[in-house]
Amino acid sequence: MPDPIQASGRDGPWLVLDTSTPTVKVGALYNNRWIAFVSSDRPTHEALDHAVREVSDACSCPPHRMAGFAYCQGPGSILGIRLAIISIKAWRALRPIGEEPAPVYSFTSLEIAAETLAKSSGKSTDPVAIVAEWKKNAWNTLTFSPDSRTEHPAIEVWDPDRLASWAHRIYVIEQRKQWTPLPPEVPRITPDPDCLIDPALRVRLLSPADTWPIYSPEEKQYIVWSGERHRAPAPAS
Repeated sequence: MPDPIQASGRDGPWLVLDTSTPTVKVGALYNNRWIAFVSSDRPTHEALDHAVREVSDACSCPPHRMAGFAYCQGPGSILGIRLAIISIKAWRALRPIGEEPAPVYSFTSLEIAAETLAKSSGKSTDPVAIVAEWKKNAWNTLTFSPDSRTEHPAIEVWDPDRLASWAHRIYVIEQRKQWTPLPPEVPRITPDPDCLIDPALRVRLLSPADTWPIYSPEEKQYIVWSGERHRAPAPAS
């Protein structure tokens, strides 16, 4: 499978967005290096606007002229991820008439965090679990060995018992709001998309985002009901 950026055949910077954690990260990726990169701890909507403006100014390319986009689909802040998706949809809609929409890919916060840890783990081969809270007493979890990683490993949901029984290292990706905060001695980690400058890692970490995925361990179900209950009764004949 080829590198998505090289395979696109489009020249110019790609805009990379991670709005899934309290630290919003935005970068312009070109020729396998960041030509601009901004992190911000402001509220997500402010941080995204500020960071995109800074990055666009630094690389002299407005967002609607970017060659492509990549965003973090989570697990993480649903609001933050939706803001990224809405923004990318708007920028693509502003493309010049007759021009094909820029390609869009997504990546997961847990896989990026795994690469962040692997980079700093040296030659360690001990298993690691990275968790991100999903809801009360439930964590999205990725387990891996720093010296052996596979393409899109399975993400599991752990309960407190499964978490307590894990005998190896655990890292947590914190969110702005936590239902069940883990003890302070559990190391915190912030996913660093710096690994996306490597074409070989992009092949493994990026997936086409044709359906605009937002990571969820279960399929959302919506209750559809009829408005007939609010209809005025038919007049008596």
